[in-house]
Amino acid sequence: MRARWRHAAVALTAIGLVGLVQACGDDDKGSSGPGLTGLYEVTTHTATEMGCDDPQPVADVANCFDCAVRADFFKVKSQSFFGQTILVMVDCASETACDDDGEDPDTINLSGPLFDRASGGGWLGEVKAASGSGTSCSYTAVEYRLDPDGEGVTFMSTRETANPEVANEDACLDLVDNPPPASALTCDRLEVVSGRAL
Repeated sequence: MRARWRHAAVALTAIGLVGLVQACGDDDKGSSGPGLTGLYEVTTHTATEMGCDDPQPVADVANCFDCAVRADFFKVKSQSFFGQTILVMVDCASETACDDDGEDPDTINLSGPLFDRASGGGWLGEVKAASGSGTSCSYTAVEYRLDPDGEGVTFMSTRETANPEVANEDACLDLVDNPPPASALTCDRLEVVSGRAL
């Protein structure tokens, strides 16, 4: 089984791991990032078990394996890599402790959602992945969206999947760069988090 993935943002860890940029041209690129940065307390957190209809309150975020947000607080940081502004969203253990601060607060944390382009007043990011063996193929696309909302922000994670018929593994892996049409995708998870600015 072979797999390929692409993250829409560029990231650099302390050990020098570099991700790939998937640049998308938006006229307002970089215009609203700093306005969304800061520390937030989760006020509402809903998610679906299967499909994207009727999200329910998340009872235990610490044990929510599929959740992008797994704490009661999160921080949004604006960072720059080779001139590209990205927003990084990380969980915080409390109002005064964030797990990304450690010895080097400028290190980009890869464990949470990354946003690489502005869209209206918010920011978007996405992760695409494909894995296959023979003619079997699994494709997943996750879109992250962060929007201003009153005195805070709303974060939304939408996951779409497909199991297209392919000729071979290489054709499956090529879907990361040439995704299947929207009509072939099924929305199978929706997570929505509201955060109050602190």
